[in-house]
Amino acid sequence: MYSEKDNAGLAQLNVMRNKLAAAYSEFNNIHNQIMARVPDEAVPEQERAYDAFEYLHDYLNMAIEEIILQTKNTTASPRTTPHIVIQQQPLKAPIPTFDGNYAIWPKFKAVFQDLMANSSDTDAIKLYHLDKALVGAAVGILDENIISEGNYQQTWSVLTERYENQRVIVE
Repeated sequence: MYSEKDNAGLAQLNVMRNKLAAAYSEFNNIHNQIMARVPDEAVPEQERAYDAFEYLHDYLNMAIEEIILQTKNTTASPRTTPHIVIQQQPLKAPIPTFDGNYAIWPKFKAVFQDLMANSSDTDAIKLYHLDKALVGAAVGILDENIISEGNYQQTWSVLTERYENQRVIVE
């Protein structure tokens, strides 16, 4: 389905992805050291810098994944190199957030899924939005493995299983 040239391209993309992961890890370590030393009034500025870096990191990861998928799925000649442009369409409404409160889960789920159903974004970008929508106690629910697999429907299954547990809701 794809050629040796494509395999070399995939190898390069995997090397880039590994370098990106290493840079992310190093940035987190340095950021944690900075956060331990900055005065309280400088914390918001540092958090904004962290959010900006994390956004770029996630964007690059998604771009690399899209190119890998396109390369694997292409039946074009070996002379054609895959080219992808990720252009996110603006959403019609702001993305709601969910903090783990079982009482607001149905509303969050309905609004978020409606926004994503009307969006032409890829599953990777929808996962990015979903990950950013989880705040507070809900932040740790989706681990990096679930997100990196890129399966938007499976991710919703994990959230639904947890927050639509009738026994917990009744208690």
